[in-house]
Amino acid sequence: MLFEKNSIHMILQEVFLMAHPGRYYLLIIFIFSISFFASCGVKEQPVPDIATSPPNVETEPLEPALPPSEIPELTPLEKREKEADANVLSGNYRAAVNIYNYLLGTYPLEKRQPVLEKIESLLSQMESNDIEMIMNSKINRILESMLLYRLGLSYASKEQYSRSRDILTLFVTKYPGHPDAKDAMDILGLLRDKSFENNKVGCILPLSGKFALFGTKALKGVQMALRDLTPLYKDKITLIIKDSESNDERAVACVRELAKENVAAIAGPMVTAMAAASEAQIQSIPMICMTQKSEVTEIGDYIFSNFLTPEMQVNALLNYSGNNLGVKRFALLYPDDKYGTTYMELFTKMAEEGGWQIVGSEFYSQDKIDFGDSVLKLKRFLGSSSSSASGIEKAVFIPDSIPKLAMILPQFAYHNVNDIYLLGTNIWHNQNLLRDAAGYVSNAVITEGFFPESRKEVTSKFAESFRLIYGESPGFIEAIAYDTVSILIKTAMDKEVASRASLKNILAGNRMYEGVTGNTMFGVSGKPHKELFLLTIENNQFVEISH
Repeated sequence: MLFEKNSIHMILQEVFLMAHPGRYYLLIIFIFSISFFASCGVKEQPVPDIATSPPNVETEPLEPALPPSEIPELTPLEKREKEADANVLSGNYRAAVNIYNYLLGTYPLEKRQPVLEKIESLLSQMESNDIEMIMNSKINRILESMLLYRLGLSYASKEQYSRSRDILTLFVTKYPGHPDAKDAMDILGLLRDKSFENNKVGCILPLSGKFALFGTKALKGVQMALRDLTPLYKDKITLIIKDSESNDERAVACVRELAKENVAAIAGPMVTAMAAASEAQIQSIPMICMTQKSEVTEIGDYIFSNFLTPEMQVNALLNYSGNNLGVKRFALLYPDDKYGTTYMELFTKMAEEGGWQIVGSEFYSQDKIDFGDSVLKLKRFLGSSSSSASGIEKAVFIPDSIPKLAMILPQFAYHNVNDIYLLGTNIWHNQNLLRDAAGYVSNAVITEGFFPESRKEVTSKFAESFRLIYGESPGFIEAIAYDTVSILIKTAMDKEVASRASLKNILAGNRMYEGVTGNTMFGVSGKPHKELFLLTIENNQFVEISH
């Protein structure tokens, strides 16, 4: 029996050492346990009769035997214990454990511990269905913690990994302080990797509830990814989609359900990312969240994110305007709200880190409608020297939406502030800007996570196929969902991936993924490094900047 399990042992050793480098002692204990339990059901051989023992074996002199009159007579309960011991030797485990169970209820306290030790030894040799029968018995007196732990190991020995995982999870949840809880947690780590099917990927989206609009958009991108990748892998891909119902509790339940279905990894969720990611980390399932909350990756090493974040946008604007356009001085005009202050703080911090000069910063309230004084302040901040032989050297960053821009931008022209670049975030990429601020957006530089009219072949092909299928142009949500699912499927189907741990390590290994939202790479932090699209406005149309 042991030799039949050698291939399993090799897999378990590899996975264990990957998850717990250096902890060889636990590996030895676990492999020994699996080897031992794999022989469940094999009866012990009877003790050889003295007559069959090898002759002429020298032995130590025996103690003089007590006279029959001095041999203590066994009590009725002790006789039952001897009967149980005999049943163990003959392989009648169920009969033995029934007697031991009876003795636990009748023996005085000082005599119960040796019986418990016999039971624990016996449970390691019993089949899982027999252990479950004991647990379900109305007259069971054996410690539940002992039964759960041994039942979990029994299922593991029979390669019923999903059932073993459920039992051991219950054990560590109910008895976190038990002496065997730490070993159970280590074994759970192994079992999670064994409950791994590389062609099965999960996806959690808010398909109902208050965020259903976003989930429905993302679903179209997910379906496109499955459509494009299925032929490459000869229909071997299984994509399991779960509805988070736009709430945290359901998102956590979705992760647990996908864990039971042995998925290799999970794409999503979106607005419920923090709660679901915490559960995915507990389950050791790689997850790529579609959220701009960059802190989600701090939950653990199995958590990644793929979305357009404020940090990405500020970094792209500073690098392009500073390094490519030669801007020397920056000024900020921002709304006094959460969006505006977030971008102001990031821009200020990243400019200082990059060695770029911020000459002034001006905020305004949401009810402000006349921006003449604000623009005049910025003009003084930036100085009168407008440009050099190399071109424009000044830029103003305005992180606000179209209605405010329609009031702000004409003031630059009115006050003759034309020798500047106007820097904006992705919310500038809106047709209303062309309508409401036409003629006032020259020299604009706008960040975007997806541009369907891009000259990049992979992006334009995706946009064209999407229009043919859905009759509409894809947006960022559809595109990022497409890329996220594609990344996970391609990584899971990689020949190097033998476990969730190895899948996670590949994602964190700086591998570059070409996608419709641009090239994406993850590091050990789990945060995405993306090449954003940069747009400007020419002939009252958004066009892509080559960079």
